[in-house]
Amino acid sequence: MKIFKQTSPNFINQRVDPRIAILLSIGWAIFICSLDSISILSCALGMVILLAIFLQAERAELFLKVSRLNLFLCLLLILMPLSYTGGEGIEMFGLFFSKYGFIKGLAIILRANNVLILFVLLVSCFEPIILAKAMKSFRISDKLIFLMLFTIRYIDTIHQEYHRLRDAMKIRSFVPNLSMHTINTFGLLVGQLLIRSFDRSTAVLEAMKCRGFEGRFYLPVNLKFSIIDFYAVGLFVLSCGGLLCLN
Repeated sequence: MKIFKQTSPNFINQRVDPRIAILLSIGWAIFICSLDSISILSCALGMVILLAIFLQAERAELFLKVSRLNLFLCLLLILMPLSYTGGEGIEMFGLFFSKYGFIKGLAIILRANNVLILFVLLVSCFEPIILAKAMKSFRISDKLIFLMLFTIRYIDTIHQEYHRLRDAMKIRSFVPNLSMHTINTFGLLVGQLLIRSFDRSTAVLEAMKCRGFEGRFYLPVNLKFSIIDFYAVGLFVLSCGGLLCLN
């Protein structure tokens, strides 16, 4: 079972420069966070959904990522009305639910979905090495770039190692329950996972040194802008301008 799947070719990662995709995603996030109107945020979310339909994004995968976020945000929507007092609202079960708090919670949900969906559409479709080259062109520290690459690589490796240990426990008929034996077993699982992760990292470092690694990766930036990038920037400006006019 893999966490990070190999990205499939689509319009974004084949035609759009990753630097433009990153800048547009960050710009959209900043612009969306500056809006307060529920109707404008709803219009923005509708535009992002239309973009997802146009790009023929994988609906099942996109829905899974958005649903995980919204599970947490639904809890936030319940708690936000309770954190505000006064003003309009309703009282149920001895608790006062503020209308203002509900509107604030709904605005947070719309902002989060706007930002997440666009990042999934524009950024997550690129391979990590392509994103690293884009970050390199922005003069970002090499240490941060390498940290991102190794984190993406070894989260998946540790995840596979965890499932290998879990499968070994299931073969030995381990059934978790509320007992000290279960707590000790999971403690040993975490400890064994840390030890194997450290051993794996040590082996990788030794293999890299054998290949002449001296603490620096060379990432040649061979990215080029195209006419599609200018169209994407123009569409972004028109979208933001239209939403500002509605606001």
